[in-house]
Amino acid sequence: MLVQLFHPAGNRPDGIGNWIGAVVSVVFGVLIALGGTYMLWRIMTLFSFRVRIYKLGFAVLDQGEETIFAYDEILKVQEAIVHEHLPIVKGPAKRLMPTRTAAFYSVTRRDGVVFSFDENLMPHISWLAGPLKMAAAEHQFDWYRTEEIG
Repeated sequence: MLVQLFHPAGNRPDGIGNWIGAVVSVVFGVLIALGGTYMLWRIMTLFSFRVRIYKLGFAVLDQGEETIFAYDEILKVQEAIVHEHLPIVKGPAKRLMPTRTAAFYSVTRRDGVVFSFDENLMPHISWLAGPLKMAAAEHQFDWYRTEEIG
């Protein structure tokens, strides 16, 4: 299509409808290329996320920026356990479907910096949740737990 538009011997659109179709096609092609580039960039940022667990805290490395959470600096941890029914069936029959349990955590430092994580961000969520629970007893920071049925 671009060869036809810009090549001197090309078949150029002759009516306004043909020009609109050509422009819309070029715009869609550019948008698809930009969307694909953005998607590849987002995939690469997922691979750059790391959590390192140490004896006195943990460090989060996300997109080249490292944030350190020492256990002495943690103000509180909020744990939310959600038991949700799968949205396959509606009405009373949904109570017969199995529930899915998900855990969400939010760690707040004394200076207000927050790090939230769940099983989508960290597939092995217990690798950080377990040491955090032990550190809560040792370092005396607040641990709030809520359970919801969704």
